Amino acid sequence: MRIEYYGHIREQTQKSAEERITNSSTIDALLHELQGLYHIEFPAQNSPSGATPQTFIVAVNAHLIQPTQFSIPNLFRDGDTIAIMPPFSGG
Repeated sequence: MRIEYYGHIREQTQKSAEERITNSSTIDALLHELQGLYHIEFPAQNSPSGATPQTFIVAVNAHLIQPTQFSIPNLFRDGDTIAIMPPFSGG
């Protein structure tokens, strides 16, 4: 699979993209794998109070994945493109 990094995540990995083979079957597991590899932090998406701001967005093949879907297995497979990016902003 291809993993693309944007914004502050690109700065932390020092890569814009990479081809990667993984045994991870969920977005959560993939993020955990990347944390260990690059020593970066992907904060939990929700605190018990719901106050934790979202600090990154994940898309699979240009389709945004909701944080509540991060633990669903098989949202991606070999040949897919996963993008990890900062949240959108604007006015």
